Amino acid sequence: MSVTTTGRVRADSLPFAPVLARPLPSTVTPFPNETVDSYFDRLGAVNQTPGYRLRYPSDWLHCPLNDLELLEVLSGFPRTTLAWALPGLRRHAPEINTPPPPTGWDTGFVCRRCALQRSGIPHRVQVHAPGRRAPLCITHRLWTGLIPVPSEQIDLSITPEIVRAQIRLNRLSRRHPAPFLERVRDLCGGTMVQIERRGLIRNEVTWEALFEASKLPDARRPASPFDPFRMAARYPQTVRLTAMVIARVNRHLADPNADSKKTIAEEFVEQFPLDRNPRTTTGPWLNRFLVGLLNSCTAAASPPPHASQANHS
Repeated sequence: MSVTTTGRVRADSLPFAPVLARPLPSTVTPFPNETVDSYFDRLGAVNQTPGYRLRYPSDWLHCPLNDLELLEVLSGFPRTTLAWALPGLRRHAPEINTPPPPTGWDTGFVCRRCALQRSGIPHRVQVHAPGRRAPLCITHRLWTGLIPVPSEQIDLSITPEIVRAQIRLNRLSRRHPAPFLERVRDLCGGTMVQIERRGLIRNEVTWEALFEASKLPDARRPASPFDPFRMAARYPQTVRLTAMVIARVNRHLADPNADSKKTIAEEFVEQFPLDRNPRTTTGPWLNRFLVGLLNSCTAAASPPPHASQANHS
C-alpha cells in the first residue's frame, strides 16, 4: 500500500472489492423442497426486482458468492434454514446434516391457496417432489398439474370425484412401491386417452363444466386430450383403472396358475360403462389393448430374473 508524504493513502493503490449483494428490504419464507429458481423469483417479486437480477447482480462484475451464500445475504435467513428448505442448495453446504440433493425427482407447482396461506402472497411456487407429484391439492381442491399460472389452476369444487380419486391413489401408494404404482398409473392414463379418442368413454360433460366454471375465454377451450381440463376430467377413470389392474396383477402373482373368472375386457366393461357399443374392429382392439396393458403391468411388478436367482442362491 503506497502512502503520500502527507500520510494519505492513495486511492489507486486500494484493492477493488465491490459489494454486489446487500440484505433486501423484504423477504419471503422458503417453501419446503422449493426449487432455487422459484425462490429467487419470489424474493425478487416482493422487492420489485427480476429474480435473475438478484442471482446475477452485475453484467460485468463476477459475484464470488454461490447461491447459498448469496441467498443468506439477500433473504436474511441462516444457511441451515435455506439448505434444509431448498434441496438445490445442499451441495454448497456439506457440513450441514441435510438429506442428499434430489436426483430424479419431479417438479411441480404449488396450489395458489397453499402459497397464499403460507407466505401471504399468491406467487408461483415450484417445488421438488420424490417420485411423481400429485396433480392436485386435496386440501383446497385445485388442479395444479401442467398449469404454470396460479390464477388458472382449476377449481374442482363442482367435481368432488376427482379429489376422491387422488385420495384413493394415496391409499394405494401406502401399499405398493412408488416406481410400480407410477408405472401402472402412466400406462392406465395412456389407455384411457386411447379409449376416449375412440369415443368409447366420453368426458365432455365433466371437462366442459370445469371449463365454464373457470371463466376462461372460448379461445382457450381445450382441444388436446392432454389439456389440463381433459386430464382432470379423465383422472377418476385413470385411478379406477389403476386400482383394477393392480388387483388383477396381485391375484396373478399370488397364484400364476389360477384362471380368472372374467377376462380383463369383461371386467373393464362392468366397471366402466361404455358410451357406445364397440364396432366390429373396436371390440377386438379393446380386448388386445387391455391384455397388453395387463401384461406390461405384470412385468413391472415381477422381479427381474437375476434378482430372483440371487434370492434362491
